[in-house]
Amino acid sequence: MLVLINHQSVLDIPLVVAALPIHLRIVTRGRYASGKLIISHMGRLYQYPVVEPTATVPGRLRSIGGAAQDSSVPIVLYPEGTRTRDGLLESWSEGELRVILGAWQWTVKLIVADGLWQTDRLTDFVNKVSSIDSRSVVVGPFVSPEPGTDPEPFIAFMRVRMKAVFTGLHSEELER
Repeated sequence: MLVLINHQSVLDIPLVVAALPIHLRIVTRGRYASGKLIISHMGRLYQYPVVEPTATVPGRLRSIGGAAQDSSVPIVLYPEGTRTRDGLLESWSEGELRVILGAWQWTVKLIVADGLWQTDRLTDFVNKVSSIDSRSVVVGPFVSPEPGTDPEPFIAFMRVRMKAVFTGLHSEELER
């Protein structure tokens, strides 16, 4: 299974774990591979695939595809690549997604969240825990295209679907 989630906060990981209470492998930025108290340890323990945001070298991207293909547990990917600063969706960095889709035919689920962006750091979470008002939805499953076929229509569909669900969640927030 491949899980695509928008990235708002340090609470995204607990959200994914709560939404899909199974062992997951989360594609993680290289800078979190060491020196970060919890995420670095979890990354080593659970063998999270590591990616550099600027990775365009085919070998680096292929290693993500290999890690995804060899995974017996779901892979979690943040297509935006980084947390949003205003709560809205960012454009997608699709290199890793294309490689992962090219490695395997996946069952794909979207997790769409809104309302967590003001707790983007651990200190924000601690200081604002009582005022968090978030919503999230799991959408899917969808079946990705077979490896070797053009993933662009599927990626576009996932992006549009995530935006539509997010817009609905965000509208609910504005109505409150």
